[in-house]
Amino acid sequence: MEHVVDTVIIGAGPAGASCAITLQKNNYSCLLIDKKSFPRGKTCGGGVTEKTYELIRELLGGEAESVFCGESDIVELYMKDSLMTRANVGKKYRFIKREVFDNALVSEYKRLGGVMLEECVCKKIEPASKRLTLSNGDTVRYRTLVGADGAKSAVRRAFGIPEPRQAFCAECHVPRSAMEYDGAVRIYFGIIKKGYAWVFPSGDEVCIGLGGLAKKDDRFDLVLKEFTRALGVSAEYETKGAFLPYGEVADQSSLPDDTVLIGDAAGFADPLTGEGLYFALASGMAAARAAAGGSFKSEYLAETEQFRRTVEEGAGVQGKLFLPGAMTLVKKLVSGRPGFTSYVFDNIVSMYNYSYNDLKKLTEDYKKTRRIDRLIFSERRQTW
Repeated sequence: MEHVVDTVIIGAGPAGASCAITLQKNNYSCLLIDKKSFPRGKTCGGGVTEKTYELIRELLGGEAESVFCGESDIVELYMKDSLMTRANVGKKYRFIKREVFDNALVSEYKRLGGVMLEECVCKKIEPASKRLTLSNGDTVRYRTLVGADGAKSAVRRAFGIPEPRQAFCAECHVPRSAMEYDGAVRIYFGIIKKGYAWVFPSGDEVCIGLGGLAKKDDRFDLVLKEFTRALGVSAEYETKGAFLPYGEVADQSSLPDDTVLIGDAAGFADPLTGEGLYFALASGMAAARAAAGGSFKSEYLAETEQFRRTVEEGAGVQGKLFLPGAMTLVKKLVSGRPGFTSYVFDNIVSMYNYSYNDLKKLTEDYKKTRRIDRLIFSERRQTW
């Protein structure tokens, strides 16, 4: 069978599905292809920031709330097993299970009339004739091609683009009854050298994981086992792992003008927080908008230039953050300072109100806010 479509998307994770949904809503024909059948699980902490929540609402509308399995407005930061601060944030964090979330996106695409091929892979790409050959024997003729097939992208590899720097994460899910836990967002520094560990709510379970730059012989599974033991976890669990981009964006300049990479395939993930969902959804939607224009790749790269800068600026900070002296400074900045911690999480982690090059300005603005708050409080006391 031969498919003839405006856009073919390889990979049906959040990046590919968001692109497909946006195209379908705007009456552009597309074909979504994935090597797995849905629903399927995926290694992911499952944390959803406010900026990502806004995109999910745009994509899923009234069904958006059904994908979440928990939320929290409390963030705790630890240095190894020592609590540095516990802060109430203004912008709460929501949580998903990827099996549910990814399937909801795919289901929305299908509901809109979209066509998807599951348990199918692309065997051959012929850029000159804009033609794909698939593992099921089908062929696809397209106007634009989107590679959304993850950190180990076969599409990226087919076009000879070097793999961006990668990190690795390992995680497990345990019943809430398996440990003492109040549902706070917990971040642990000092568990691994260049990264962090986390404890997140996940419905009736707890998601425990760690991620960061890994050398060839690193055993993140053993580090995770030691970490869960320190947390007092009493249950058996299965460890899952996955690669993720780590501070380097793929150079797409050599791609044909009708082809782009999105999400993890493009290297779009925050190297400090590890957040990839925001970039997956946002870059997928950007690719769909560009597909409707006159110059696909150039319009897409222009719209995602800010993503590239965010990743590269974050990589610059990340390169210094995990040095011993920097960790001492972090501890000094946040220990016993929940107000500052909340300000950072609300304005950088949740919303990117500041760039990573503006951390000094963020600190100055926080101090100004504190001075204004103290002035207002003083005036009110005099009135009383």
